[in-house]
Amino acid sequence: MSYCFRYNTRNILLITLLFILFICVGCSPQDSSDQIDDPDNTVDAETVTEKDPEHQADEGKILIAAVNFPPFEIVENGEFSGPGIEIVTEAFHRMGYSEDSYEFVVYPWARILEMVRAGDIDLVVDISLNEERQEFISFSKEPFTNYDKHFITLADSDIIFTGDIKSLEEYTIGVVRDYRIGPNYQEDRASGLYDFEDASSFEENIHKLINGRVPVILDTTLAVLSHLSKEDNADLVKTIGPAYDSTTTYMGFSKVLNNIELLESYDKAIQEMTEDGTIQSIYDKYFK
Repeated sequence: MSYCFRYNTRNILLITLLFILFICVGCSPQDSSDQIDDPDNTVDAETVTEKDPEHQADEGKILIAAVNFPPFEIVENGEFSGPGIEIVTEAFHRMGYSEDSYEFVVYPWARILEMVRAGDIDLVVDISLNEERQEFISFSKEPFTNYDKHFITLADSDIIFTGDIKSLEEYTIGVVRDYRIGPNYQEDRASGLYDFEDASSFEENIHKLINGRVPVILDTTLAVLSHLSKEDNADLVKTIGPAYDSTTTYMGFSKVLNNIELLESYDKAIQEMTEDGTIQSIYDKYFK
């Protein structure tokens, strides 16, 4: 008798549990993946797309990326200044944007390219154009600026640049990773005949020269001297030979975000600022 009682009780409990489980499954909400596949659902795909956490924190603002490239764009203690920043700020003012509707952000250059490709930032300041970047960046029609690129070495160095890079073939040349320096550099680097060594940032490239880790670097002379002058080290370096390359830069807008109206509005503002002398007056403040 006792055995039968235990057996029946166990069966009753098992049947009860199975019944409860059946009820719970029947009442559970539909899986979200089924909702996304439903052609009539109203879930915005953006809500199921993972975004960069730093971009997520600034949701709703236009994010404008820059690097510390003095004296054109200067980033110190989270503050942005320099003629490049001032030009963009004035352009956005003329475009009708309030100061709290956009934000300047700083990252390493290679990271900026990744983020603009992914749509985690809206646009990037002072970027040169090439075929690869055109796949994921819409460039402004109006140029941003033009830079001559020089080889720079220590002041007491006997290294000579004749105008032909073959005169430097025995030296390691420091450059910033993923910088589009110019067509001569692109061709010479692709040849594999010269020893270019990448730095992760503009500042690192300069300090590698100062600390003797590379004998020569390739960059914009005015930017290098401006950076070193703040450390009272401008007299430690010198430019050698004529300009090796030249780069025209633009504003770059993420194609993923499809900000065509923003790009066109920016071009119109820059054109007005060029015609009325505003851009020249901004540069005059910094370089006269």
